[in-house]
Amino acid sequence: MIESTTITSPSVNTAQIEPRFIVSKHKVAAAQQQSLSKSHGSQGGFFAKSRKGSQMDLGSFYNNTGMSSVVTGSPSSSSSMESRYSQSRHSSMADLKRFFRKSSTNGGAHSPLNSQPSFLSSPSHSYLGSSTRERSGSVSSSYSNNVSAYTTPQQLPFSKRYSKFGESLGAGAGGSVRLVKRLSDNVVFAVKEFRPRTQNETRREYAKKITGEYCIGSTLRHPNIIETVEIAYENDRILQVLEYCDYDLFALVMSNKMSTEEVDCCFKQILTGIQYLHHMGLAHRDLKLDNCVVNAHGIVKIIDFGSAVVFSYPFSQTLIEASGIVGSDPYLSPETLVFSKYDPRPVDIWSVAMIYCCMTLKKFPWKVPKLSDNSFKMFCSGRDCDSLSALLTRTPPPPPIDEPLTIGKPISEDQSNATSSEPQQESASMHTSNLIGEARLLQALPGHTRNVIGRMVDLAPACRASIDDVMADAWVQSIDMCTVENHYDGSGITRPMYHRASNHHHTQVDQSEAHIASLEKKKNRR
Repeated sequence: MIESTTITSPSVNTAQIEPRFIVSKHKVAAAQQQSLSKSHGSQGGFFAKSRKGSQMDLGSFYNNTGMSSVVTGSPSSSSSMESRYSQSRHSSMADLKRFFRKSSTNGGAHSPLNSQPSFLSSPSHSYLGSSTRERSGSVSSSYSNNVSAYTTPQQLPFSKRYSKFGESLGAGAGGSVRLVKRLSDNVVFAVKEFRPRTQNETRREYAKKITGEYCIGSTLRHPNIIETVEIAYENDRILQVLEYCDYDLFALVMSNKMSTEEVDCCFKQILTGIQYLHHMGLAHRDLKLDNCVVNAHGIVKIIDFGSAVVFSYPFSQTLIEASGIVGSDPYLSPETLVFSKYDPRPVDIWSVAMIYCCMTLKKFPWKVPKLSDNSFKMFCSGRDCDSLSALLTRTPPPPPIDEPLTIGKPISEDQSNATSSEPQQESASMHTSNLIGEARLLQALPGHTRNVIGRMVDLAPACRASIDDVMADAWVQSIDMCTVENHYDGSGITRPMYHRASNHHHTQVDQSEAHIASLEKKKNRR
């Protein structure tokens, strides 16, 4: 027999129910209307503030809408449907947060506007976050958002935080570099003003190049890599703020005051920086004296990553070959002029060897690594192959089964004698114009350097020494190198601690001769 059960609703005292749990059509409509009106007013005020700070925004540069435009765009530039969607989305999120937020002690309802996430109240963050939503329908602005995402958000424009541009430090294909001083603490920085976009260059290509250089520079953290501080946009100019170093390595070499121990120290510091880059999966591709600077403590830093490429991604064994001819002719490796694609790591090794030769010989071994250059032709002569292409495509022979594996190519008898424990003191300026083959270059260098430099200038990239091979060389390991490390004190402030080598002092020259631009001015006055 089935008995019926009567269920009655429990008696509820409505005065004890929190307002956030009371829902009615009229209350919901009123709350949404209030949220829309307040949200619209707050967003209008926010966009007005963003337009004032648009001088710091790279996105306005690529959108080509003038200085009054910002990466987020003004509300009038978006469609009415897009605007309503954005506002209703803010309203819905506010209502949702209001519902789940614990009510106050007086039981009053919370305003949806006050329930906005905290980062939306900060102009330095919210304009980046809203740009994707406001301009998602614009194809031309898709890469602009990527550019602005890498812009350092600041409350004040560049001209309000830094002094006027001072002395010129040099100029190149990527732009010009000048001195500025930060007004807050009078610290001196180098500011690179990027070159304008060329007619044959699309906006996307131009944006990719600039953001790529900034992203690489700002990611790297190493004592022998220049520090990138920020990137800014002001008055149709793209500015990259960099750590300032007192001397150009080229200017120090030209002063003819560097000792052999100082040259070796600079050489090893450059190798250390390249080892860090290669372990990160990056290749510089434009290594030269001009792209190395030295601070007052003798620390060498590599600059200008405009030609840098990624050759390997994390957790991947696949080599990404590079293409194109970049760099200066005397420092170029021969394979870049012959092959359309190449491994960029041996390119850096060759260029560093040319840097050492320039520091030691005070001249370039050749003007360009082509057979049309007589000096380079003599360097390639006296070998088993008849053509340069055949020399460049050689592969290292497999090691004999009954002999242990050795790193690099076999050392000749002359090189073996030159790399004995007692360094030979041959003059680096001895006459080698009648010699052919690699001896034409190596015989002009100190004897204890010929083994590793010879492996670094092997014509075949596959036979050329890797950066780890070079760093494992006995002579390179024996070099007394100046270093710096960060010291963390109890207050949380990081201070650099410099360790100077005991066998040399780093050259210091007058500031009128410390940079390439100064040397050019002095030359033009004569």
